[in-house]
Amino acid sequence: MTEHREPLQDSDKKCSKDMVYVRNKSEGGFCIDLYEYPNIKSEIPISNVSYDEATFFCKVKEKRLCTTGELKEACDSGNEHYPYGE
Repeated sequence: MTEHREPLQDSDKKCSKDMVYVRNKSEGGFCIDLYEYPNIKSEIPISNVSYDEATFFCKVKEKRLCTTGELKEACDSGNEHYPYGE
């Protein structure tokens, strides 16, 4: 379960500026993009891509796909950036 979620301060180098840090009890936390791919505010998200294509897009950006648990944590956090939670 998510304990706390906040954009990182400039002094905190765990995530890049286009990401937020999600803290949780079980995994210690993770970075996730602020917006859906291509991670640009107000941009229409890319959809209908295969797992392999999505993995490739992440590798190009030196990132990775979220695990199912991470995505659920982010969606259930109550943050307006991830409106697909409960």
